[in-house]
Amino acid sequence: MAIVFVLDPSQSRSAFTLKALAAMGHDARIFRDSRQTIYAVAEDRPDVLVLLDVPPRLDALDLVELIKLETGGLSASTIILANEARRREVSPVADLVLPLGATEDLLSNAVNLVLQGRARDQGILLNRRAPVATEIDKTVVETAASRRQRAKTDSSPAVPPKRESTGTPDGQTPNSTHVNGYRVLRVLGRGGMAMVYLALHEATGEERVLKLLPISEHDGGDLVQRLINEAILLGQVDHPSVAKVYEHGFTDWHAYIAMEYLAGGDLRTMLGRPMPADRAIEALVQLGGALEAIHKMGIVHRDMKPENVMVRADGTFVLVDFGIARQSGVQLSYVGTGHVVGTAAYLAPEYLKGGTVDHRGDVYSLGVMFYEMLTGRKPYEGENPVRVLDMHINSPVPQLPPQFAWAQPLIEKTMAKDPERRFQSAADLISGVLTAVANLQQTDDQATHVA
Repeated sequence: MAIVFVLDPSQSRSAFTLKALAAMGHDARIFRDSRQTIYAVAEDRPDVLVLLDVPPRLDALDLVELIKLETGGLSASTIILANEARRREVSPVADLVLPLGATEDLLSNAVNLVLQGRARDQGILLNRRAPVATEIDKTVVETAASRRQRAKTDSSPAVPPKRESTGTPDGQTPNSTHVNGYRVLRVLGRGGMAMVYLALHEATGEERVLKLLPISEHDGGDLVQRLINEAILLGQVDHPSVAKVYEHGFTDWHAYIAMEYLAGGDLRTMLGRPMPADRAIEALVQLGGALEAIHKMGIVHRDMKPENVMVRADGTFVLVDFGIARQSGVQLSYVGTGHVVGTAAYLAPEYLKGGTVDHRGDVYSLGVMFYEMLTGRKPYEGENPVRVLDMHINSPVPQLPPQFAWAQPLIEKTMAKDPERRFQSAADLISGVLTAVANLQQTDDQATHVA
């Protein structure tokens, strides 16, 4: 039984919510005002805090900040119901964001979802508000007002890189920004924990990707150390479909990693329509090889998705972002004591069921991507990520169109709900793909001969 606190100032749905949560065996308590909620959180330390409607004149950022200040911290997983206009505002403090009109069943399922994550990671101490993949950075010590101000200028880093004066006033132009021998050219994006820049390595003249993680954002430096540790591991992986890591280190304010620049864009830009089958097979084999290489190093990617696959100028597919700059939509994944990673559309069932999660979760996600490459659509789709996650757990593996019947056994085995029924390694998957392609070619040759 879990303790679930629900703040519902309007009392418009308290009875329904209480009944739904109680039916699932939870100790659910409804509160009408924020002060009452704060007292209760301090005394009873709930497992989940649900904000159905933030009180007037107090936004979600301020409320959660207030709870932290007055209770010495917030260990509960937080679910917030918000309309589309407020989703960006509440995302920095929410483990899960649901539509304002979410049904009681959907809310109950969401509570169970975060509880499953908490149960799986019980005993692992994590920074309660490790950065989630939003467009707004968040730190433990920042005020809500400063976060909102930063959101207006989200193309700027949370903490500016170390600047070396070049005579430009205030160092405001990109050419005046230097980080340990790199001249920052422009912002490429924001990747979960890190800011991502295109930078010029001045010693070689090469363009490289520079990822900066502000040290001051992380209590005790846990995430910074993990970033560097992962960089060390990746630096030992030598595979053409794994992004190259050139160096890593620290400045006064940042941990940084310098990686190869992949100018061909990401796989997402190729989707939305079916890819040519031979190109999809090429991507599957190359990415499978990348997974086999990192799995041998004991690395599990955990966030396989098209946005984390880049393309070189020669067309090679390259796997990037090994937990270094994790992306997760606010409604799709959450981190904290209920630690679930990955994006809902590509997440293996065991991530949600509390089972053992290993390299076979990456194999599942690659199968999902292969389905999308062949068909131009995801195997499971829905407006709400909680429903999509449920489909990954309970819905049958979808059927490919008839012209791809040869690939259906691959999809079935790659996307099996039970990890024991999947390809047990990426190498096994590659072998299966090559066999299927050879059989298809033989069939086509026979058909041509008969004709």
